[in-house]
Amino acid sequence: LRELWLHGNLLTCLPAELGQCASLTVLQAHHNRLEELPAALGALPRLQGLYLQSNRLGGSLAALRQRVLRHLPLQNLALGANAFDLAEASELASELSGSAARAVTSSGHSGAARIGLGWNRGTPPAALRDVLTDRLATTDHFFEPMAAGVRGDVLLVAFAAQGPGMQQWAAPCAAARAAGVAVDALYLADPSNSYYLQDPAGGWGGVRYFERLIRAHTAGYARVLLVGSSMGGTAALLHAHLGHRAVSFGPRVDLD
Repeated sequence: LRELWLHGNLLTCLPAELGQCASLTVLQAHHNRLEELPAALGALPRLQGLYLQSNRLGGSLAALRQRVLRHLPLQNLALGANAFDLAEASELASELSGSAARAVTSSGHSGAARIGLGWNRGTPPAALRDVLTDRLATTDHFFEPMAAGVRGDVLLVAFAAQGPGMQQWAAPCAAARAAGVAVDALYLADPSNSYYLQDPAGGWGGVRYFERLIRAHTAGYARVLLVGSSMGGTAALLHAHLGHRAVSFGPRVDLD
């Protein structure tokens, strides 16, 4: 067993026997009712993707790290839309970075884990507040002007695809700037991994929530371009009316 997809099943617990699945590389258990994880998960030698968004997990990130996470060769850790205390975010990030760097095991991968922590409780340390990069996320959006105090000609509204809820589209934006396009960027991610349909309170007001967020940034721009792929492509279509153009790559849509 290499991948196990259990999302959306109202599960309240995971069996400790999962720790015996030595070949498991991906565990998708988001959108359940999990309140804790079995310590046996820490024995999985090849687990690279752990997706736990939109559960009822909470408490100390340091305790979770110590009990389960620290020995895993994780590449993607998705903990968004739970009830963890973000005051411990820096400790978790630094520990998993070290563990991942040491874990050039049979998986053949190395490098720091990508960690999504948006829509949890508490306040992150000052250095990690409102962070949305391609490695760490403690929020759902980040506005990046081309130059401080100067409005660009174009606003790029970039929706991230499925995953831990990280920033995407930074490289294309940088390429556009290098080509002489004065573009500002609003990077968006969905910490709950719910196609931008959920809101930070756990309800299903995500469309309104993200629309308000986008509108707060688009005022004053002559040109607004929305872009996304897969789940992000779906969001770009949902909010296409907020821009002048929308580009959607491989959107996940219900054609029925």
